[in-house]
Order: sequence, then C-alpha cells, then structure tokens
Amino acid sequence: MNDFDARLASRLERLDAAVPTPRQPRLASPGRIEGSRRRRRVLVLLAAAALFLASAGAFVATGGHIRTPAEIAKDDADEARVFADLGALTSDRCLSLPDATKLFREHLDALGLRSWTLHILYDQVREARCVGAAPVGADREVVVLPSMGGDVDKALVAISADLMTRCLTAKEASVLVRSTLVGLGRTDANVQVRAAWAFPADDGGAFVKHMADGCAVYSGAQFDNAGRYTWFVSTH
Repeated sequence: MNDFDARLASRLERLDAAVPTPRQPRLASPGRIEGSRRRRRVLVLLAAAALFLASAGAFVATGGHIRTPAEIAKDDADEARVFADLGALTSDRCLSLPDATKLFREHLDALGLRSWTLHILYDQVREARCVGAAPVGADREVVVLPSMGGDVDKALVAISADLMTRCLTAKEASVLVRSTLVGLGRTDANVQVRAAWAFPADDGGAFVKHMADGCAVYSGAQFDNAGRYTWFVSTH
C-alpha cells in the first residue's frame, strides 16, 4: 500500500464512522465500497468526498505545504461545492470513464477550480462500467473510482424497501435484483447470496427480524480490484 492508498483508506474509515447508517448495510474498505448507502441523491462513490487528511493542531501538511487555517476553510468549502455539483451530475446515470473525466473537468473549471486535478485509479477502474467522483479538498483533487451508477443505486434503494414489505426467499430476491439490473443494462450482473455483514442501526431491529423470519433482504454491493460489481441478498 502506497502513501496515497493509506491516506485514502484512512479517509474512508473516518467517513464510515461519520455518515448516518442507511436502511441497507454498508461496507467500506481500501478497495471496496458498498453501494446504495444513502437516502440522498449522491452516489456511494461520492461518499468518499467527506474524507479528510489527518490534521495536527490547526495545520495540515499536504504535498510539502503547510496549509493555514484560512486555506483549510477554503479547501473544505470547495470540497463541499464539488461534492454537491458532481453528486447531482452522477445521481441518476452511469458515466463511463471517458465521459466522466470530461464532465468532471468541465464542472471543476466552471466552479473556478482549474487548479484541482483528477486522480484516476486506473487499475481499479479498468473494467468498471461506471465511475464516480470523490472530491478531496485537502489534496485539491477528485478521485475517480468505480461506481454502480446512479440509476442502479436508486433502483436498489427501492428494491431494498420493497423486500422489507414482503417475504421472499433468497432465490426469489436474487431473481428480482438481477432482473432489475438487467433491465438497466447490466446484462452480466453478478448477484450472490451471502450472510449479511452489517446491519442498519435506525430501524428498530426490523431488518434483523425480517431475516430471522426467513425473508431475504438486499444486503449491499462491492466492487473488486478491477471495478467489477457484485450485488448481494441475505437471509438469516
């Protein structure tokens, strides 16, 4: 793991602790990010935009430069602007790497952030159908990472809610998830059954009870080192 990977992993860990738990389970690790983590417009990918570099007192060292409190405040404000702008841009569609990098650059320039760079994790996105953006104000860059696509994310949020209203077997739920993905153009969708590895904290135990009753739930997604997604359903 290089220095950038270590900083990115640290930011992901901080974000995972800060973001309110969604209705679906979530997973965050250096190479994987679970989809459908929110009840908000932005992609799971953009969740990484809230990540921060570790600070020492009122100063942060970035690329050999010690940022002043004023610079830190400006970088944080710029990050929030980029987060909102690119979040809206990717909230309901799947952007390929060429399309995304072109649009991200145009939007950064339009925001007056021509000095910001795009950091593309080429190895991790080499087989990704869609990509998303994770703005990092401390580095004044946008990290381009794999994404399941805003259209898929929205559909799976709806499926997750639907599965909580009825009792389907794991096989039936898998068919539902896969047919939805195929309908959105993910004809090679990989849907698997596995034990749930995280649970919502704000549903009063309904998620756990639903599985205990023998009913399947949508339990998230993750991408591999090449950016290929796998989606999961779970039962008790």
